[in-house]
Amino acid sequence: MPTFTQGLCLYKALGLKRKDNPQQSQIKRAYRTKALQWHPDKNPDNPKRVTELFKIVRRQLPTLGVNKLI
Repeated sequence: MPTFTQGLCLYKALGLKRKDNPQQSQIKRAYRTKALQWHPDKNPDNPKRVTELFKIVRRQLPTLGVNKLI
């Protein structure tokens, strides 16, 4: 069964462009911004969707070249 996250471009989800080859610091900054935006407490209308998006991006940060958020 397909989900809304299939085909999700992680760069696009973070508001970045892959062709710009963002640095780790840019990815981390974008991640932190989106994490606040997607926080379930800030999205009471659809907490399941934002939680799923948050988890997907969190798991894929190493794929984007980010080993640690600190």
